[in-house]
Amino acid sequence: MSHLTPASEIASRIPDVAAGAASLPTVRTDGISVFFTDVEHTLAAARVASRLGTAMRVPIKVIVPRPAHGFILNASVSPTEPEIDAFARRLEAEQIDARICVCVYRDERQVIASALHRRSLVVMAGRRHWWPTTLTRWRRRLEAAGHLVVFVDSQRSGADAVEAAHA
Repeated sequence: MSHLTPASEIASRIPDVAAGAASLPTVRTDGISVFFTDVEHTLAAARVASRLGTAMRVPIKVIVPRPAHGFILNASVSPTEPEIDAFARRLEAEQIDARICVCVYRDERQVIASALHRRSLVVMAGRRHWWPTTLTRWRRRLEAAGHLVVFVDSQRSGADAVEAAHA
């Protein structure tokens, strides 16, 4: 069931994000998606998503995009099965209840269209760079598709680490 919750109300329940809550938009969602980048950054995003999910009373889904060229997975640019298993164990150890969905794609737009509902709430984590990165490109595509993206900067902590943007 989808319900409307002011993001500022949600954020006020989460100490790390309460400081910047006034500028957040109203959010309607039936779940929170976390985009897998690497284990450490995705765990940081899952922690924030877990707090948001608890405050909103919605489930969390971790989306693991895996590019395929022809019928062969491109393992050099995507997590391997042991990495995904290790990540799942870390989620369990931190008591983060999340479902992991591996999405195989040929075109990145397929992942956004098939794995996410319209106007989804997506949490991503990484480091800010001066130059465009794969994470930046994913974020821009998600925002262009109309999704609300919460970016967790792994180099910062507390309220400064969380930034929300929407199209």
